[in-house]
Amino acid sequence: MQKQMVPARGLAQSGRHHLPKQRILNPAEADGLLVIRQIITRPLGRARKPGQTLYFGVPAPAFGVNDDKFTFHETTLRECLRELGYEPKSISEGLAVVYGELGDSNFTGIGVSCGGGMCNVCLAYLSVPVISFSVAKAGDYIDYNSASAIRDLAISVRVEKERGFRFNGFFEAALSMHQRQTALGAYYRHIARRKDGDLAVFATARKLATLIYRLLRWGQPYADEGAEALRKAAKA
Repeated sequence: MQKQMVPARGLAQSGRHHLPKQRILNPAEADGLLVIRQIITRPLGRARKPGQTLYFGVPAPAFGVNDDKFTFHETTLRECLRELGYEPKSISEGLAVVYGELGDSNFTGIGVSCGGGMCNVCLAYLSVPVISFSVAKAGDYIDYNSASAIRDLAISVRVEKERGFRFNGFFEAALSMHQRQTALGAYYRHIARRKDGDLAVFATARKLATLIYRLLRWGQPYADEGAEALRKAAKA
């Protein structure tokens, strides 16, 4: 039996003008459902044979969001796929990451899927999901707040990020601060003058990671006060 896997949230995200910020289908948007059907049908086509198994990824429920919205999202996608002759089976995005990446650890660990509108997390033990949830603060949220911190446009941050994303990107971002006329840029130059460049990169990367953690954990915004404000504070 042939099997396929499609990221359902990714399909939904392509129709973002018809979707809420959580990147799930909105039952009040009738036109949005038509768009999603077209987006699914064009790349997949009909099943090669009736009942062909197809797995699709769905987001886990978010804290503080009505579960009915996620049920509607999953059910609608399931029906769209069934109309094409598939036997659809849903899997949470975080668990899909566990299955795809944690085979060497007996599928035990934490799977994290970071998208534009949501971050999905799943803790699994021996392939069994123990807890799954999503957070409606992800790539778009980080881009917007990062742009606010450096007084730039969110699209500019996104383009630079997607040009060469790496998990050690904090250090690359910190290194780019040495010419920025911001508080973070001034902090980098201050450490570099007093210590050395390598320590300045590490210290600035740590500060960036802390700011992003506070944004995601507590929704604490960051308002850059500018390079001059930091210089005055250092002299005081």
